[in-house]
Amino acid sequence: MQKIHRRVYMVGFISMCALFFLVVHIKTSQVQSFFITALPEKPIENETAIPASKTIPVPAKVIPEVNKPPQEITKIALPEKPIENKTAIAASKTIPVLAKVVAEVNKPPQEITKIGNSPDFQSARGIGNLYFVHTALWTGDYVRITAIKPRGWPRDIFCFLWYSEDENSTSITVKATVKDLQFYTEVTSVGYIKCSLSGGEKEKKPPLYVGLTNQNTTWFGPKIKLLVENRDIDVDKISKMKSTAQNGHSGTGNGTGPEKNRVVEFTVCIPAMYNYGDAAQLVEKLEMVRLLGAGRVVLYETSIGANVRSVLELYTREWSQGNETLEVVVHSWKLPKISMHYLGQLATVDDCLYRYGWLSHYMVFNDMDEIMIPLRHENWSQLIAEREKSNPGSPAFMFLCSIMNKDHSSPAEGFEADAFFYGSSILSYTQRDVYIFEYKNKGKLIVNPRKVQSLEVHHIYEANGTTDVIPEDQGLLYHYRWPLRPCDPEVQDNRVVNKFGQRLLARLKSVWSKLDGVPKGGKRPPLNPTRATCKKVLKIGGKKLAPNVNHVAKTHQFVKTLIHSIYPSLHENF
Repeated sequence: MQKIHRRVYMVGFISMCALFFLVVHIKTSQVQSFFITALPEKPIENETAIPASKTIPVPAKVIPEVNKPPQEITKIALPEKPIENKTAIAASKTIPVLAKVVAEVNKPPQEITKIGNSPDFQSARGIGNLYFVHTALWTGDYVRITAIKPRGWPRDIFCFLWYSEDENSTSITVKATVKDLQFYTEVTSVGYIKCSLSGGEKEKKPPLYVGLTNQNTTWFGPKIKLLVENRDIDVDKISKMKSTAQNGHSGTGNGTGPEKNRVVEFTVCIPAMYNYGDAAQLVEKLEMVRLLGAGRVVLYETSIGANVRSVLELYTREWSQGNETLEVVVHSWKLPKISMHYLGQLATVDDCLYRYGWLSHYMVFNDMDEIMIPLRHENWSQLIAEREKSNPGSPAFMFLCSIMNKDHSSPAEGFEADAFFYGSSILSYTQRDVYIFEYKNKGKLIVNPRKVQSLEVHHIYEANGTTDVIPEDQGLLYHYRWPLRPCDPEVQDNRVVNKFGQRLLARLKSVWSKLDGVPKGGKRPPLNPTRATCKKVLKIGGKKLAPNVNHVAKTHQFVKTLIHSIYPSLHENF
């Protein structure tokens, strides 16, 4: 009998081991298939995206040569013929393993691909096929490259810096610093590559091009060259901004016409527009941030509708003619077809911070459907000036978030007809959740770009100082969206409409009078005044699942309720 038990135990143990190795094999195959299929063999084309060159006549002074066709491939000074190695060739006849090494050594160097002002992420040849880079920006001290990359790999990267257009000129090689930013659950992350100039190379002058290699390909040289942008950065202007920022500077920040390298008080950065056709929301966003003090709005376009294109053309045309004080800048943003979080949102944050940080006293980071509202002050400038007096040296200011629920209409009194006609969220919705999300959970930031080195979507990643959390009675992030907590109590909040409603409506009428025949797009506010979503409560085994918990908690509660309905005797603490 004992022998039988031993055999049963042995069979069970062997079966468990076999199952474990099978699972590991399947997981490994999935990972390998992802890396194999993630990259296309040919350059990625986005047929649904509308090329920026055909849609938005962005002034050349604002985005120089954005749509410039790729430059011709050039070669650096490398031997015209493969290196002869008679000893190695003889060895390859007797040692098969060495033949592969010899083939790589004798392989002719590949040509370098030059990239300058490219609207697309490009595969970083010489580093890895899953490494994508977008832009090299000069910061005044070093070159910073925004990248989408495999999480945690590789870190041993070298930068080749060129200071001349001469193909035969020599380059300076420095070891790069590589860091991942937030990566959520994907195998890829947004990160940056930092090419620092040590020992006073060229007296800290910006290089013209930067090339990249990893530790294993340094001998062959870089296979890709990126044109370094922001090379005309004015260090003296930056120094003046530093001193004025330390003294609590607060200016108007709005110019009266097109001006190259114009310093504004507030630059607003908005993530990529993908299949975006809500022209009404876009106009309201631009006009609302204008009232709050924005001097520049930076947008990233992946694919947009014709109506949105018409809106952007209006703003950029008015700006180029000197009739507009709000500078609207649009960058093409074509992403690689790999798994990443929210259209590479964090990459747009990093790009905007370093592309326009030196031209901004402060930078505002939020989404198209979010508005940061000062509740005691008339604009951002007054609010930040007071917060800096209370918390001197703060690198960033966090607005806590509350949801303005769009599942039912609650138009402000006296604005009912206009709210519906212009598709205005601010005038259409005045009821929000009582609940206000905690710090670092859905809040958004206004930052001082001279004190922040990098940030994530909801909090600072690297900075000099501590983030100042604005009290909810002084400022709040109003997020106009479908409810996240549909059964929670609401509160009537007319503060935004009371302070900005009339001025906002006047601006909406003015802009839309110039957009005759352009569809507003998006979804009009619902006419039902009562909430309907709270009735959608899932019932399993006679128990209700509250829909206002987060997805992880909801999944756990679903599984627990299902198991309890089948096995009621299970312990409640499961």
